[in-house]
Amino acid sequence: MTLNHFANTQDAIKFAIDGTLADLRELHASIVGSLADQYTEAEFYALEDEIDDLKVVGRSMGLKV
Repeated sequence: MTLNHFANTQDAIKFAIDGTLADLRELHASIVGSLADQYTEAEFYALEDEIDDLKVVGRSMGLKV
């Protein structure tokens, strides 16, 4: 396997996790704010769990997330 942009697979995975976390955090901020009435409590907590899980995975790989 040859990478074109990233130096290694860890850099590629960090990029993917960081981007996904940024998107989820933005959604989380919206749910807490202006979109609060559009989401159930279960959906809110599921989103928080997704964020926490991605942080655990990243940290388990030695990434700073």
